[in-house]
Amino acid sequence: MTGIGLPTQEGERRVRVRWLNEKLRNLPVSNCYSTVSDMVSSNDGKLTNWSVVITFDNKSPSDEIWTGKLGFLSPDGPWDQLAKGKIITLYEGRTISAEVEII
Repeated sequence: MTGIGLPTQEGERRVRVRWLNEKLRNLPVSNCYSTVSDMVSSNDGKLTNWSVVITFDNKSPSDEIWTGKLGFLSPDGPWDQLAKGKIITLYEGRTISAEVEII
């Protein structure tokens, strides 16, 4: 388990998170961040939404780029879509909060 009771998953991927300007004014205070992501399905090319959890290695309010590990809230998440170099968009409501690169 992670610090706030979310499951740690075998398939977690290393990521680089680039916060967008709007989110820079209100960055996460916890080392764990959960939100909705958009991904293009590798099976049929349709856009899908999945809840993701990111556990941060570093958190500096002065930095717009943080690193950490990303996993899905559901164990049934599309792990095959998390290939190195893939960019994922994160949302808070209808607002894009960050872009995540699988590293």
